[in-house]
Amino acid sequence: MRIAESKEKAFKEDKGVEEELRVYSDSSVIDGGVGGVAVLMEGKRRIGESRFHLGTADTHMVYEGEVVGMILAVKLLKVEMKARGGNRTMALGADNQAAIRATLVFQSKLGHYLMDIFHNNLHTLLPQENDGKLIVC
Repeated sequence: MRIAESKEKAFKEDKGVEEELRVYSDSSVIDGGVGGVAVLMEGKRRIGESRFHLGTADTHMVYEGEVVGMILAVKLLKVEMKARGGNRTMALGADNQAAIRATLVFQSKLGHYLMDIFHNNLHTLLPQENDGKLIVC
């Protein structure tokens, strides 16, 4: 896990990423609705995307949308890895520091059930015996 010191440094780090697959996640509030999105890239080519609408901003927070985007990102990676039948290097980019930091926290807080889903999906993507690695930044 890495958190860049500024937007400029994050952009520069992303340009230097050597991983074969890169997936980016985000969330938004549009017309009173909260949702998450993920886009899977190979080089400069978009090879997959996924979106999920959580519900209204009255009942959901942007943070939840960020974590849902990260969950979608891992699912895209899982599908792509299964289709390719082999190991690939991967990077996951997210733009919410709280969500990125929460990937290291295992405690019950508001919306943390979503982080539990993220961790479970990540565990199945990166089996321990394969010493899998995923950079989250």
